[in-house]
Amino acid sequence: MKQLVNEENIDVRKKRWKKIRKRLIIGLVLILPIVILYCVPFDFKYVKMKPQYKYVGFSDVELVERSMTPDDSVCLVVNEKDNDSCNIQRISSNRFTNFKAGYSQRKFDFSTTLKNHYYYEDNDNDCPFHFKKRIYDEDNGPRDSFARMDSLKIQYYNIDKKKIEKEEEIMPYLKKYDENNALYGISMNWISFFNDNDTGKPAVYCNGKILQKNSNGYQVFIDPFEEMDNYIQYDFTHYEKRGYMGRDAFNELLKVNGVKRNDAYYFPCDPYCDIYFSIVGEELPKSNAKLYKVYPKLKKYIGKKNKNVKFFIKGISNPDQLVEYFLPNGQKVTYGKSGLNLGKIEGTEYKGKVCRNFQEYLEIHNQVETQKE
Repeated sequence: MKQLVNEENIDVRKKRWKKIRKRLIIGLVLILPIVILYCVPFDFKYVKMKPQYKYVGFSDVELVERSMTPDDSVCLVVNEKDNDSCNIQRISSNRFTNFKAGYSQRKFDFSTTLKNHYYYEDNDNDCPFHFKKRIYDEDNGPRDSFARMDSLKIQYYNIDKKKIEKEEEIMPYLKKYDENNALYGISMNWISFFNDNDTGKPAVYCNGKILQKNSNGYQVFIDPFEEMDNYIQYDFTHYEKRGYMGRDAFNELLKVNGVKRNDAYYFPCDPYCDIYFSIVGEELPKSNAKLYKVYPKLKKYIGKKNKNVKFFIKGISNPDQLVEYFLPNGQKVTYGKSGLNLGKIEGTEYKGKVCRNFQEYLEIHNQVETQKE
């Protein structure tokens, strides 16, 4: 009897083990694909993604208007919530350009996610298992650093026809130059056109690489500054030009004339643009301002929200002409009763120096710059 009970217990244990083994096998079969997806760095884990940011392009342009004055300036109105979140540039009298990118993103990858979103911190071995979350301050780039850029197109917009007339894909040239790294870590903040001083022709700056057009497409070169130090990059947006008023002085001149405006004014890298400045629809001046003599169609945007008005100025160097845009038609620009105190505006080199007109500003500015040299 005792032997019979033992045999029954053995049979029960065998049946139980068979069930457990069957479940383990099924579990392993189900888990194996997930393990592969999470741990094996194959390209099939990349899937197309929608950018996690709104990068404004030509589809958001509502108005393109040439100036009614002799200068070759153009005004754009763009529908955008975040001021200056687009990369539209002017490369010729009748052409704008913009860059359009396509991304894919690594999915189902715990190890890559952990590596890219956290880093190990060891403060003299006090906290050997302390992981800190990485901070990304790239406003206009993909939130995940393991996203890759699969496509990078230059769009050419005809100012007179008011439409995109051509697109160029430049990613193949980047991949040909650097097959392993061309797709990764490209930020839209560091892609733009500029005038190449060596060739005198427009070229593309793309995250430490320079693309020059030739008969075979584009040739890629490493930026010499990038080669010396990976942290050195061009700052295209705020360099000063001689013969023009600096950004801070211009903003002060606006303030002296009662113009409240908090948006961009700088000397761009655009191959065909002397000055760039912008203003949001809510800050457009009243309907009697000179601005609407120069750009009549702008009137309908007075007070409008989420409208960014961009001015690409060509042929105007005197800031008085730009300040007059915001004043009632016929009102003259003033530099104030005591003039503009450049010591408070431009820095210590200008201490005690005051200008009462643009010509005086140029004389003082050139004098200071010559002393620096």
